[in-house]
Parts: sequence; structure tokens; C-alpha cells
Amino acid sequence: MLSSIRRWFGSASRGDGSTTRSALEPPHATPSPDAPDAATDAPASAPARDAQAEGLAARGNRCVAEGRLQEAVACYEQALALDPRHVIACSNLGFALQQLGRLDEAASRLDQALALDPQREEPYLFLGQIAEARGDTATAMLRLREALRRKPDFAFAWQELCRLQFQTGDPRQALQSARNGLRAAPDSAMLQFYLGNLLFEQGEHREAAAAYRRALQAAPDLAQAHANLGQALLRLQETEDAAQALARAIELDPELHDARFHLGQALQGLARFEQAAEAFEQVLQARPDSIEVWYALGELAMNRGWFDRAEACIERLRALDDDPCRQLMLRGNLCKRQGRLQESERAYRQALQERPDFFDAWNNLGALLETDKLQEAEAAYREALRLDPGNPTARWNLSVLLLRLGRMEEGWPLHEARLDPRLPHVISRMPELPFPAWRGEPLAGKSVIMLGEQGFGDQVQLARYAQSLKDRGAARVSLQCRAALKPLLATAPGVDAVFGDDEVFEAHDYWVLGFSLPGLLGTTLHTLPARLPYLSADPRRIEAWAPRLPRARRRIGLVWKGAAGHGNDLNRSLPGLQVLAPLWSCTDAAFVSLQKGQGEDEAARAGPAQPITDLAPGIASFADTAAILAQLDLLICVDTSAAHVAGALGRPCWVLLPAMGCDWRWLLEREDSPWYPGVMRLFRQAPGESWDAVVQRLASQLRAWSDAQP
Repeated sequence: MLSSIRRWFGSASRGDGSTTRSALEPPHATPSPDAPDAATDAPASAPARDAQAEGLAARGNRCVAEGRLQEAVACYEQALALDPRHVIACSNLGFALQQLGRLDEAASRLDQALALDPQREEPYLFLGQIAEARGDTATAMLRLREALRRKPDFAFAWQELCRLQFQTGDPRQALQSARNGLRAAPDSAMLQFYLGNLLFEQGEHREAAAAYRRALQAAPDLAQAHANLGQALLRLQETEDAAQALARAIELDPELHDARFHLGQALQGLARFEQAAEAFEQVLQARPDSIEVWYALGELAMNRGWFDRAEACIERLRALDDDPCRQLMLRGNLCKRQGRLQESERAYRQALQERPDFFDAWNNLGALLETDKLQEAEAAYREALRLDPGNPTARWNLSVLLLRLGRMEEGWPLHEARLDPRLPHVISRMPELPFPAWRGEPLAGKSVIMLGEQGFGDQVQLARYAQSLKDRGAARVSLQCRAALKPLLATAPGVDAVFGDDEVFEAHDYWVLGFSLPGLLGTTLHTLPARLPYLSADPRRIEAWAPRLPRARRRIGLVWKGAAGHGNDLNRSLPGLQVLAPLWSCTDAAFVSLQKGQGEDEAARAGPAQPITDLAPGIASFADTAAILAQLDLLICVDTSAAHVAGALGRPCWVLLPAMGCDWRWLLEREDSPWYPGVMRLFRQAPGESWDAVVQRLASQLRAWSDAQP
């Protein structure tokens, strides 16, 4: 990780205005408004000398606040010349000397202040800072505890103690100190900031984000709090908000290169890839030797198909990184993306020769071998798990392989690894609800809410399990889903209520995540709940869409791209609508575009050479998609949500599947899907095969299908 929250327990930052100024202005030392500001040469009575000393001490305080430390020292010394027992002037003189680096003189003055008033707390704070400056952290913490023994609600001392405890490896005590300080000063920005850092380090990212927000309420321009809030939100997969927080941090402090790096990650998550690359490159302008940023840029370039750019990153890393294994990993990943599978395997195995216990190499080797060496792939994942038995990435990858192999009984338990917060990229999150998760208990008379997770297609696929819960005796089954799916999923059998993911729902007896249900219900290839259709189109929407559909003997829908942010989008989406040109040879068919998001503009620009009716602009939700599909003879699409909608409606659907990264639910080699029996046909890309060749095969089958239809 380029930056760590740990870094931001640095020196005694005063970003919230909680400077030592509060110690310099104790209530009982407030000067009278008309007190003289300086000593005079005229003889003065004792009360006059006291007043002059107070005025000088007050002037010294103002000088400290304005950073004029030499003047402050002179003022305090003059005050002490008039009143040698002026404990505040003596203590604050020690502070000013400390700030000037005159540590021995400072310590002497602070000892003098304690001799005058042993119960005063500020000298102990300043002595603690001197001890820290001398590298004696243990003594620094002892001095801070002495200050707190005298003043238990001394918030700034708690802040300093928290910082030192964290730096010395005692986060538990640091957390307690932060909370003690906040009891005394709940609006302290720095204490809230430190609390956020401690919670972040413990993996409590939601609580950390709340603490950072409280810090920013007190100090809206605390740039590092914006930056750390952005990191926490990234971990929570609240990517848009994370990007905004990180952009604000950079606006306040353009030198926050760590924040710019994390902004690049956020932009990548938002599918704003060019902007992400620009952010990484800006960091590299300031830190040209940052190995981590070069890797991040290289991986981004590789995943987007900017192969020359990726090669340049690898070449730069050869000069920077002493670890050949990491370079070999990136090289292997790049070769895999380019379809150079033998070179990719060679790179991973070379990394393992360098380091036989290299977890990442075993894990990536497993992913590579899934293409055509399944037993070796499983062995690689199991070796990765032998090296790190609890690793969620390997558990997740092995689960996906086993599910792809149809070994669902083994795969579902491992599939729960998707909820592990240690995963480098969030797949699903465990919800925080005031009622329990369903773990298989009897459901007779109970209410349960299914919580949607992952993508649109996943939630459509899993809606079938509402009826399974009803079959188990549940009295009421609710469904939470993404808002655009709500009207469509309301038609699923067994569903009593549907809530959008932006809506509040009442308490149920149980909640359950959608992808936990197959395992809890013992789903195997032979027990899939695959009764079709299990969704239906709204008759009123069908009627509304009917006039917009072309009149033809055959009406065929097309979707050629998925969401740009999908991890395997480079492989699963077609390069463009033009790849489907061989379909136009089916002359008795009219084609309609249901393409939304990326690629949608291609249909809008289609000319006579591409006979296609663009329906996408009018599609407001998946209920509209369903109404269109209900009136089509066939949908041809890549692996995206439209395929699941067609399947759930029981409508014929042909799906183009990529050779690399093909989703587990389509299993292996099959031309059909047991999830959508009788309606789904799969056209698989062979390793090294172009999409043009796959579409040529499909076009031939389309002509034969059309000729065979009555």
C-alpha cells in the first residue's frame, strides 16, 4: 500500500486549532485589558510590577501564537525578571525555548515551573515533548501521564499520549486514550482523526469513516482527514464518495500524493480509466521511483488493453524493483491478457522457482490453468491454501473453480469467502442489521428478507430462491435489490415485498444474502430451482413498447457490451457493434438494440449497413427490458444482465462467452445452462479464437434457426 493510515500518527499536528496555545492561556492568567504591555524604567510598586509581568506574559503568548518565538522568549524573561514566581511565564518560556530547539534551557525552565507549582499540568506536557524530541519515548509517555494525573480532562495530553502509544505498537491503549480525550473534548478534530486512524487499522472502516467525518465537522480543511476518509470509503466500496473526498484532499493540499494515488484507484473503480491513469502519472511526476504506483499503472494499462503502456511500466520496474518475482507476476498477467498463455505460465513458474512459497504465483497460476488444465489449477489453488490456509482470495478462487466444475457441494462453503473483508477488492459485504442471519433454522411462520448482492444479473438469477424459502415454510419473504430491478423482481413467485437498495425496510425474523442461499439450501446441479419462467413482463409495458418494435418475421435483440467496470470486461465485451455484422445475413430478421451504457452510442450512429432499431434510450428499468424481450423471438448477447432477464422470462437467448475469465455459472463445455434449461444456448470462444470467428459460427446457426422456424 502506497500510504498507510499509520503514517498519519506523525508529529504533534495541530490541524484542529488544538495547539499548545490553550496551555498558554490558562483562565487564571488572563491579563487585564488595560494592563501595561511592557516594563518601564520608572520605579513601580509591587502591584504595578505584577501587572507589568502579566502584560509581558500576555504579549509572550501572542507572540507564540503568531510564531514570533524569539520575541516571546524576551517577553517571558522580562516578566520573570519582574516576578520570578510567575509560573505561567516560566512554563511558557520553557515551551518557547523547546520550539526553538534549545532543549536543555527549556527543560530547566520547566523544572523551575514545577518547583513553583508541582500540580501544574502544562510543564509535564512540554517535558514530554522534549523527551520525545530526544528520542526517549518512554519518558515522554511518563511525563504525559503525570500531566493527566493532575488534569484528567487534559484533551491535548490524551491526544499526544494516543499518538505515542500507537507509534510504539500499543494500538489498544492508543484507542483508549483517544476515547478518553474525546470525553473531555468531543469536538477535537485531531482526536477524532486519530480515532479514525485507529479504527481503520483494526479494519473497522465504517466506524473510521464516521470518525473522519466528525473530525471534518470540526476542521473542514483538514486535508489528511479528507484523504483518509477517501481510503475508508474505498474499502467500503463507496467509490463515488471516496473519489469526492480524495479530490477535496488534493484541492486542499496538492502535495498529498498518496491521496492522488488512491484517487486513481477510485477513478478506476468508477470506470474512468483515462482519468485514473492520469492520476497515477501525476503521482509518478512527483515520485518517479514509486514502485507501487508503477505497478498500479501497469495493471491498469494491462487490464484496459493498453499493452504498450503496460510494457513500458514493466521495463521501468525492472530498473526499480529488486524483487524479480513481482515483475514476473506482472509479466505473466500481461501475457495472459494478450492470450499468450504459455508465456504467462512460464512467467508464473519462473517466479515459483525464485520463491517456491510465493502465494500470489500459485494463486495466479491456478487462475491461468483454469483455461484448460483444471486438475493442475485445483492443485495450484490448494497449494496456495496450504501456504496460507485462511487466505480469502485463494478460498474464493477455489470456490469459483469448483462451481465451474459442477462440484457445488464443495464450492458453496468456500464461496462464503466473498464476504471476507481481507479481500483486496470488495465482492460482497456482511450487512449490519438488528436481527439475525438465517443459517438454516426452521422457517415455519417466520419472515425473512433476501439481500441482493453483486451485479444486476446475479440478483435476477437468485430471485428464484424466494419461492424456495416459501417452500421451507416462511410466512413472509421480502427481497432487497438494486432499484432498477425492483418492478421486475416484484413478479418473482414467493416474493411478498420488494425494497430498493436505497430504501429502509422493517425488521424481519431473519436476513440472508442471495449467494448464501444455494449453499444453505443444498443446491446441486441436480437440485437447481430451475422452473421457468419465474419472472414476467408487465402487460401495460408490453402494450406501450409494441408500437416501437419493428415489423419483421423474426425480431432479434442485441447486447454486445457489459458494464465497463466489470473486472473481465475486456474479455467478455465485444470490441463493437461491427463485430456482429455477419448477423445481417439473416435477411428475414429485424434487429433491435437493448444496449445500455458503454456501446449505446454505436446503435444510435448505426447506418444502413447496420440494420438495427435503437430502443435503449427509452429503457428506464429492467421492467422495460423485460417488456421488450417478451416480444422478441431471440436475444443474442454477451455475458451480462440481459441474458439472465431473458432466461428468467423463459425467452430464447444465445450468449457469447469469452475464453478468458468465463463466469463459473456457465460451467464447462456445455452449450446449455441448467440455470435456464431449454431457453439458453451458449457460444464459447476457444482459447486464441477471435470474436469474429465466434460470431461467424453463430451467424451460421442463426440462419439455420430462422429457416427452421414456422
